Amino acid sequence: MNTRTSKVFEVLVTMATIHLVAVVVTEYTVNNRDAVPELFNNVWHVIFLISLTCVACLILDYLLLYVERASGRKQTTQKKVLAVICSVGICVEIILPIRYTDTVYGSYLSGMKAYALYAVVVYTMAMQAVLFLRYWEILGKDRSRVLFASLLLFVVMAGIQIFRPYLLLTDLAVTMFVLGIMVNTEDSHVYISYGTGLYNEIGCREILREALLLKKPFSVGVYVFLEGKSDIAAAMLSVQRQIPEKRTRLICGTLADNVLIVLPINSWTKGLAPVKYLPKPGELDHKLGYTSEIFRFGGDETVPEILDAVRDYKNRYEESALQRDELTGLLRRAAFIRQVEYMIKNKKGFTFVMVDLDDFKSINDIYGHKVGDDVLKYVANTFNTVLRTSDAVCRIGGDEFAIALCGVTDCATVREIAERVRKGLEEQTVLPDDRCSVRLSCGARLWNPKEGEPSFQELYTEADAALYKAKRGGKNRLFIAGEFLADRMA
Repeated sequence: MNTRTSKVFEVLVTMATIHLVAVVVTEYTVNNRDAVPELFNNVWHVIFLISLTCVACLILDYLLLYVERASGRKQTTQKKVLAVICSVGICVEIILPIRYTDTVYGSYLSGMKAYALYAVVVYTMAMQAVLFLRYWEILGKDRSRVLFASLLLFVVMAGIQIFRPYLLLTDLAVTMFVLGIMVNTEDSHVYISYGTGLYNEIGCREILREALLLKKPFSVGVYVFLEGKSDIAAAMLSVQRQIPEKRTRLICGTLADNVLIVLPINSWTKGLAPVKYLPKPGELDHKLGYTSEIFRFGGDETVPEILDAVRDYKNRYEESALQRDELTGLLRRAAFIRQVEYMIKNKKGFTFVMVDLDDFKSINDIYGHKVGDDVLKYVANTFNTVLRTSDAVCRIGGDEFAIALCGVTDCATVREIAERVRKGLEEQTVLPDDRCSVRLSCGARLWNPKEGEPSFQELYTEADAALYKAKRGGKNRLFIAGEFLADRMA
């Protein structure tokens, strides 16, 4: 994972590898000092000592960082003490002279250099045991058991090494402990989503926990997608490619099949990278809807609070999307009925308008259904441009629309709005040539609260009858129920 804890683990693996090499070389040079140059032997023995000291300290540092992430409690004092002990141990191992003891079993290092190493190893093991006992529940019982078993193995082998110095078992102890960490806390399969290869919710939680440790404001980007899983996966990966991790210090994760989250990741020197903008997914086609938002947090929240805010955003969008037509983005029939009934209940006068595209079948026959869909989207966009946000616009089905003009209860205003819509459609460039044009017929029913409270179906029936008269009167017309003449919109 791209966290401080994982960065320490990477360094730990590197030092463990160096130690393994140093063990092999030192074992040979110490027992063959007559055949090996003294300087060469001394250098490799110092590398052996320093690498083992660093490994022991890094293991404890890793556990301290992991405890911080899991508990949310800073371990500043312990980390400072560890840094001092590690620095003193390394200085002693470099400065003091090397002394060897020869036995029938082999030669080994003795004296203050060895004691400095033993002191560091014993301190780190003791502190690891304390951390396990103190934070057993927080770290998780299953992980704690395996990590504690790795620690016991490390203690046993280190004890044998201290009391039988000629037996080099530290390489095996270090290897087993590193494997224990890798299997339990650094296993990529635990944190990666199989569908996209991005971090899953578990990985996102770990990154957020580390971000919250800084107690500083930060921002999080969220995408919520609709439609097919394969299209969503492509869109997510497109976003991830536009936010290169190394350059932006931002990382993408998935909280659900259709939720992508953009997280700031910790830098050793610069804190958290702010999420300043969210790129548009490149693989989106006209059928795949999405919404995106940047959330800002103060740094004193908890991980559940942050994820709850994201889920609330997701639920609101999905609920809203269920009320919208997939192609045009206009209200569906059920949502439109609720809006009309609300206006009637609250005695807000309005005009119910039924709209139907003229000769839409010819557009589909001549240009194909793809152009037909583009025309429907263009008409919907014209409605959204011309009409007010207080007006309700619905796609009833096919090329039929319904509009509730809130507060409009006179014929002149209805005609004026219809004329604006007509002019908006005249500006269209959606059709490739002039063989067809986008025109529409309208039927309107004005409703005033003084009339009583009609049902939606009654208003719908009267407006639809007016639309039928407009169609029968020659199309491209507005017919208002109660009037005897149709107004031609051309």
